[in-house]
Amino acid sequence: MKQAKPGRLISVLLMLTMVFSLCGMTVFAAEYGVQINTGATGNTKNTWVSDSNAADILEDGGSVSYDATANTLTLNNANLSYDGSGNSIIYAPNNKDLIINLIGTNTMRADQCIFVTGTLTITGEGSLTADGVSYAVAGLKGLTVDGTKVSANTTGNSSAAILSSQGIVTIQNGATVEATSTNKSGISGTNGVTVTGGSIVKAFAQNSEYDAALAASSGEIKIENSTVTAASANAAGISTNGNVTITDSTVEAKSEFPGTDDFGIYAIGGNNVSISGGTVTAVSTGKGANAICAWDAINISNDAAVTAKAENSASYPSIFAENSVSISGSQVTTVSGGDAGIFTPGSVSITDGSDVEASGYWPAIRGNGGVTMTGSTVAAESSNDVAIYSPQNVSIADSIVEAKGVEGANGIKANGAASSNGSWISTSGSETFEGSIANSVLINGTKGTVVGDAVIPGDVTIPAGTTLTIPSGASLTVPAGVTLTNQGTVDGEGKVTNNGTVNCATHTRGTATCTQKAVCAVCGKEYGDLLAHSLTKTEKKPAACTQAGHEAYWTCSVCNKLFSDENGTTEIEKPVAIAATGHSYGTDWNYDANGHWHECTVCHGKDAVVVHTFHWVIDKEATASEKGSKYEECSVCHYKRATVEIPATGSTTTTPASPPSRPDKTNPQTGDTNHLGVYVSLLLVSVIGLGTTFAISKKRNCHGKQAK
Repeated sequence: MKQAKPGRLISVLLMLTMVFSLCGMTVFAAEYGVQINTGATGNTKNTWVSDSNAADILEDGGSVSYDATANTLTLNNANLSYDGSGNSIIYAPNNKDLIINLIGTNTMRADQCIFVTGTLTITGEGSLTADGVSYAVAGLKGLTVDGTKVSANTTGNSSAAILSSQGIVTIQNGATVEATSTNKSGISGTNGVTVTGGSIVKAFAQNSEYDAALAASSGEIKIENSTVTAASANAAGISTNGNVTITDSTVEAKSEFPGTDDFGIYAIGGNNVSISGGTVTAVSTGKGANAICAWDAINISNDAAVTAKAENSASYPSIFAENSVSISGSQVTTVSGGDAGIFTPGSVSITDGSDVEASGYWPAIRGNGGVTMTGSTVAAESSNDVAIYSPQNVSIADSIVEAKGVEGANGIKANGAASSNGSWISTSGSETFEGSIANSVLINGTKGTVVGDAVIPGDVTIPAGTTLTIPSGASLTVPAGVTLTNQGTVDGEGKVTNNGTVNCATHTRGTATCTQKAVCAVCGKEYGDLLAHSLTKTEKKPAACTQAGHEAYWTCSVCNKLFSDENGTTEIEKPVAIAATGHSYGTDWNYDANGHWHECTVCHGKDAVVVHTFHWVIDKEATASEKGSKYEECSVCHYKRATVEIPATGSTTTTPASPPSRPDKTNPQTGDTNHLGVYVSLLLVSVIGLGTTFAISKKRNCHGKQAK
């Protein structure tokens, strides 16, 4: 039996010892499973992170360090480049997970900047700019950018600027990320992309033939409370084989390629696009493309504001879903240059105060399974067809709908039934809803009719040149909080009730008078001019001596107001008075038996009547043989009483003339009572004289007898 030579055995043992020694050294050098590669071609440095170098891996004062307990690689104002091939600047093989903490401003430039085969998390208060060719930043089983700033760019054909080929890309907690790829996606997560927490993301695919700017091969693209801009030159802005869910975010997704099959937002594979709140703009510029597309359903809700445009003349519907399109309480503007604004083989539902403007080459809104509009405002216009169409039913309730089809086409068409209740419908066609209309306004072109008791469901305008007729028995109510703007004409005998606001450019009905303008039957406001007064003249009445007169004036037979002028411009409360002139008495006396007075030369009225002051005037002295005559004459007015006779004296003795100072003390005449007191006194004196004479005579007789 042969035995081995001792020398050969020793050689084998030495070789095994060397192999085991080398293996042991390698394990020790790769103790933490992270490699840092830097340097230019011919002078590269490939460093495995180990316990011995973790504090200052590049031996430059600590620009790159590693904490094994936290599994965290810290970049502190690191400026790294690597011109070698095969590996990236930061390389973590063997499904290694890694956290990168950013301090200050950090930059990388290499064919591959960061490549982690496990999950990669980038965090910190600093920033990172990674410029790669094949890869910029990759975490194969998951990649998270958490509250930090990352800019990633690639120019090659291998991968997205930010990539997770086996997991989800998550951008959260106010992170700011900009990812640009020349030939691939800006951001790609095979199992989904999530952007949350107020993050700001910009993703660009500059020349990629098939890759979206923000893409997921499967799983969900989820954007919450964040801002995302995604634009692709040759493909979709946002695309996934799962769902796209956008909540309370500002999103702009754009496909700029003028070719075919590119989409603004594209969800394929029987999944949904759901937009809740926020503002979303989706634009596709190519042929045969949609702005928003889902192979299941599109749901827009919760006060979302969505603009979808596919304006190429060969585009597909701007908004397309295989099973349904639902718009609830939101604002949607959609335009298609080559097809429908909104189209689904299923049903279209617009509800809960939505405001939709849709335009298209074919029907602006088409739902093969039906179109329902409830409590919303819809403006639809087609340049080549009807505006709103369904092979099934079109139902409108409590809504404002303006449907404008191509000239000669109806605005609204349903092969089933078209109905309206409590709505305001303006259509370019002659459709009448075949009797299925109640309590609504239907305007066909420039002629409108109120059907039943219509309550306007929201702010509306009657256009200039349009006449709305309210028939007798019908009514139109403007409720509180609603504004009706009337630029046309409203007629008919029906009732208008205004509890809101009505603004009329042209007023209707109402009758003006001379005191009140006409009152519009629609808005209740006065309009036009007052009518002229219907005036009748009252001539001037001159004033008299004791009676006032008045100037001429005019009286309106309608309002009974008085005016001082024939044009009715100066209103007066009463005729302008002319004061009485007063008497103009003459100087001559007028008299009668009772007295004398002056007479007015105008009205011949008397002033105060004064009692005459008489004195006797003797026309002829009486003689012994002839009677005389006399009369009384007023010493003021010379009124004369009748002449009376003076008896003849019966004596030749000349009757002394009356004292010149007492011309009125002549002998009284019969009927003269002017001096009665004097006459009575004289009578008494005569009686006393006679008595005295008689007494003396008797006494003498007695004395005489006694004397005998």
